[in-house]
Amino acid sequence: MDIVLIVFGAACLIGAVVGGGVKVKQKDTELHVPLIASTQRQLLLGALGLTFLLSGGYLNYQDRHRFDGLLAQQLGQLQPQLVGGGPFVQPVIQAQPVHETPQELQPTKGGPPVQPQPAPVTPSDPLAGTWRAPIDGSLMQFRKAGRGYAVVSSKPGGMADTGTATLLGDRVAVSLRNAMIGSYSAAFRLEGDQMSGTMTAAGMRIPVVLTR
Repeated sequence: MDIVLIVFGAACLIGAVVGGGVKVKQKDTELHVPLIASTQRQLLLGALGLTFLLSGGYLNYQDRHRFDGLLAQQLGQLQPQLVGGGPFVQPVIQAQPVHETPQELQPTKGGPPVQPQPAPVTPSDPLAGTWRAPIDGSLMQFRKAGRGYAVVSSKPGGMADTGTATLLGDRVAVSLRNAMIGSYSAAFRLEGDQMSGTMTAAGMRIPVVLTR
């Protein structure tokens, strides 16, 4: 609901500036602002748009705090239970030393001593994992699926959107679907543990930064 209010509020403000002629169409809702020749009506339209934006921002603020409260509650339930009233003792795990067998260090006939070879390191996936938007706290999770990725995007207290993504070099292309606004897309540039780009929804381009 907060996304709908924000989109409609922005459309009303744009219509107030240009004098109408703005049309925003979503899956089940359509907003059409006709041409306006009256300055007074433009001011009223701008005030209505500002009201929509403030209402959407307030709902988004409530969703973030509700999500933070649920997260704190879940973390509290995961705290270790105290047994018999005594303090919780963190177990200490000691790493066992690796002893090389004498055969590994024996020199070959006429050659230098044989040195143990390190195990091969498998490179980690640069995109798979959970990414977070610092501005609104929304999450975008990427999971390797064949040649591409399965994507789940969620906002605090909101519904999760699902879709797919592809990675070509440092370019990430994402296609998602929302129950209210339908399909939308995003394009990012991958730079280590940060992605920056734009999200296109309902004909509007929104800058987005994600960190891991």
